[in-house]
Amino acid sequence: MLTEWRKSKSCPFFLASPEGGIIVADTGEMARIMDNGHGYKQVQIMRNNKRYTRYVHRLVAECYLRNPENLPEINHKDGNKANNAVDNLEWCNRSQNLKHSYRIGLHPNTTKKQQEAARRNIEKAREKCREGWLKWSKTKEARERWIKNLEKADRWHKKGAEQ
Repeated sequence: MLTEWRKSKSCPFFLASPEGGIIVADTGEMARIMDNGHGYKQVQIMRNNKRYTRYVHRLVAECYLRNPENLPEINHKDGNKANNAVDNLEWCNRSQNLKHSYRIGLHPNTTKKQQEAARRNIEKAREKCREGWLKWSKTKEARERWIKNLEKADRWHKKGAEQ
């Protein structure tokens, strides 16, 4: 059985298959699929001194899924960002996408008590940072750096006035 390849509307340099494969249109070679650091797969290509980066799930959805309501986001039905097969994708809005992620457990629900504890932890971390800066600001190194910065600013100001 032959795999069907369709050209992307948003980036005609790529062809997508229903299984989530991507090839470079002008060379016919398989595109190198990379992880973006958050689990989503993407491809890149340089053409005319410009870099084109596209998410694989978006290319597949554009090629194979109708979007009559012009919805902006694509949901992975099984929650697996690496599964870019067309039968695992659906167009949705932000609200639908977030509700789905909570429903299938990608975002744990937190209680008010947990939220308050997290807020207190963040505030404690900020206070420790403030204390550290305050302590450092009273050191000899801080005073010397402050003086150097003032001297630099003075030189820059004088240089600008000469022009």
